[in-house]
Amino acid sequence: MKKIFGFIILGFYVSACQGPGFSLPPQTDGFGQAVKFNNKVDILMMIDNSSSMLSKQAKLAAQVPAIVSGLDAQNLDYRIAIVNTDVRNGGTGGQYMGNPSILTKGMPGLATTLQNRVLQGETGSDLESGLQSMKMALQADLADGVSTFMRDDAMLVLLILSDEDDFSLGTVDSYISYFNSVKKPFASGNRSWLLNYIGILPNDPVCTTAGIFADPGARYLDIADATGGVKESICNPDFTNVVSNVRTRINQYLSDYYLTREPKLGTIVVTKNGVNVPEGATNGWSLSQDPNNGKYFIRFNGNAIPSPTDDVKVTYSPASAT
Repeated sequence: MKKIFGFIILGFYVSACQGPGFSLPPQTDGFGQAVKFNNKVDILMMIDNSSSMLSKQAKLAAQVPAIVSGLDAQNLDYRIAIVNTDVRNGGTGGQYMGNPSILTKGMPGLATTLQNRVLQGETGSDLESGLQSMKMALQADLADGVSTFMRDDAMLVLLILSDEDDFSLGTVDSYISYFNSVKKPFASGNRSWLLNYIGILPNDPVCTTAGIFADPGARYLDIADATGGVKESICNPDFTNVVSNVRTRINQYLSDYYLTREPKLGTIVVTKNGVNVPEGATNGWSLSQDPNNGKYFIRFNGNAIPSPTDDVKVTYSPASAT
């Protein structure tokens, strides 16, 4: 199902005119307090546990309280599980780590437990297989047809932390196909999962190519691009902005608002709690078209991203109107 806030569609009316032709009145789509907000997010963290990774894990662990408080502030119903990259015989990859393996909102000591779990160490195989590990864990979880982690009506967020490329068996396309198969599109047709990457970027100005740093995570980057996920440098001195950007992208996807008709440009009016929201990529709204289904949607940016209790309405004239 999609997801986000729901909508109200006002009826269309065609009025006869003296001369030839007709016109359509503006259409109003809205979501607000009267509509249940689907705020479910399942976050699968893939932590590289090969050599050289402990310091990077520590930077992410330091941001865990901010991650938890940010999810709570948005009133999100979340689950978090962690896997690592070590899928060799005897490795601990391919399974959700810890006990309990699924962390949920409101658990006692959640932030501390998650901090400790992010610290997967650096004794795992140097043939990092993060995509394979995530797939193995999900396959095992779905063995009886019912997942203990993924919910059909939740957004699945894959969060990668690695300073190497992925060496999993199989092509990137095969993993995209797998995640598509276990996370069907929402009712609106838009994708119900995305991959966010924290690692080595191509021509990364923050990283050095010597020493412990190797190649960019090309395979992870391809999936991040395919799903619209965030790509952040693992070489940032701390992950404050990194985590903030990831959280913002999650909130954007949860509040992407799909229109029921193609809008006529220049006629779109967006209000939040009765106040006009300006068009703008920084702290406003922008119009996009989903390449997967051709539908148009409103994306909220910066401080314009609504919360579940906000009353948001989008008014526009359909492109077919004269």
